[in-house]
Amino acid sequence: LRLMLKINSRKVIGPMLAWFAACFLRRLLHDAFKGFPLLHPVGQAGSGKTQTTTLFARMFYNEAEPVVMSAGISSTNFSIKCAVVASSSIPLILDEYKPAEMQPGRHGFLMTTLRQLYNGTGVSSGGVSDGSAAGSYKDVTYIPAFTPVAYIAEAMEGQTAMCERSVVVNFSKATTRAEEWEAVMAQPEYFSKMGRSLLEKALDISHEQAVKSAREHEKALKPIFRELLPGIEGRLIQNAAILMVGMDLVESVLKEKFDTDFDDELTELRQAIVENATGPGAKATPEYVSALIAMSINSNDSSIEESVRLREGYEYVYTEDGQYIEFAMRELYMRYRTWAAKTSNTVNYATMPSFIEAFRNQPELVVDTECTASPFKQSQTRIVFRLSVKHMQDEGIPPFRSKLLGLGTN
Repeated sequence: LRLMLKINSRKVIGPMLAWFAACFLRRLLHDAFKGFPLLHPVGQAGSGKTQTTTLFARMFYNEAEPVVMSAGISSTNFSIKCAVVASSSIPLILDEYKPAEMQPGRHGFLMTTLRQLYNGTGVSSGGVSDGSAAGSYKDVTYIPAFTPVAYIAEAMEGQTAMCERSVVVNFSKATTRAEEWEAVMAQPEYFSKMGRSLLEKALDISHEQAVKSAREHEKALKPIFRELLPGIEGRLIQNAAILMVGMDLVESVLKEKFDTDFDDELTELRQAIVENATGPGAKATPEYVSALIAMSINSNDSSIEESVRLREGYEYVYTEDGQYIEFAMRELYMRYRTWAAKTSNTVNYATMPSFIEAFRNQPELVVDTECTASPFKQSQTRIVFRLSVKHMQDEGIPPFRSKLLGLGTN
């Protein structure tokens, strides 16, 4: 057990152990916040994210190997739909989560499915629901979906809504400890034994106890989180509260099964949950910020071919005082989308109207959506938005290339 706690850094082991333990109470904990977080292990190839996730999943299996499905082409949408309604506690592991390599429509399907699983809203399908004579093509079958899901990727999911619903765990080759890992892998049956003990303990916990515990943890975590990360999304605090309930379950098993004192290790693991949730990258980057960062990089990269590069004077201009930047929204989107398609980068907005509307809904960033007096407007049909340069800087968006003002790479 002590070796298991040392196979990687505390910031990896803490959230992983707590999330898998909380899965035993998934259905009960759902009612605390009307949601249960997804697990999102992220890291470079060979960093151990899939093996570690599968190892922890052994807590739900005895002699059988944990089931790992591909998020890619080898798993059909129907097979994933079936898997997400199979259990309300045994986690579904989706590996090879690579949106840029997915078939058209697959990423949207997975996003919708994962959001449904977080919310517990279920899966619906039409058609004959059974083999009886009374069955009709008009039948609609609804099945509640509460299966906990871990989706494994080399890069963090870019959609803000998904990041807020996920416990992101960053893996690195540098933090994997080979000696401890090999020792633990030689005796994986202990994870099954741990799982059995967690299940037995979970069966003694009532619905009221689980909900009360989660809400008490949320109340205790709020001031800590808001001091460490002002403006943090409420879901992230609730996710951490659920992990703390999972850690409570682990603690109760350790105290019952072992005479040895694990207080120091448990304290470190709880602290690691807080650090993981409030550290770098914990606060999800809004889609419009991600899009602007990508476009800024595009404008500054002289190696990008001219046909897809964003150009000063064509897709954007700075005002003379440098306080604002004006974008020709249609032209900007078309070049951004074409460049993203050629370089396999993720496009944050699937359509031009959604792109324009997203920026229109950011009044602190976009100070003018008419720009009737701007020379850059050129015609009444051209859509030009004026953005605050200071607000862009506050959001961490690099300057767009400008020869006029000497900004960016010239």
